[in-house]
Amino acid sequence: MRDQLSTLDVLRAVPVLVERLTHPSGVGTATVGKLTGSTSPTTIGFWPDVVADLRSAVTHTVAQAIDAIATGDLAGEHLHDARLVGHWAWLLVTHITGTDPATGHYLIWRLIDEHLELVAALAASDAVARAWQPAPDSETLEL
Repeated sequence: MRDQLSTLDVLRAVPVLVERLTHPSGVGTATVGKLTGSTSPTTIGFWPDVVADLRSAVTHTVAQAIDAIATGDLAGEHLHDARLVGHWAWLLVTHITGTDPATGHYLIWRLIDEHLELVAALAASDAVARAWQPAPDSETLEL
């Protein structure tokens, strides 16, 4: 069920993704470290709107996932839609701390002529985040 909710979330974001590809600045390049604050020296292509996404989305796990995507160690799930040109993929990165509510961000990228472009780091919906929320440990519940 969680995977189906995530797929629906990503498909609902397709109009936003299509719009981002019309940004007048086009694709920029930077190291993953510059984008995420990590120490990664790997260079990645990115669309300008990703910078704003990352300001609210960066966690250690998001930075690690972006580095793994950039180095080719993470393939993600394919995203097929006639409105999207190129080979698109996405990955949900969740962040869970203790019993705090889970958070999640979709990293969405595409390959154009073998060049990787990070297009978005969008927040997962509340329904998806809640689906990833761990159940409380039954041994610690007080009755």
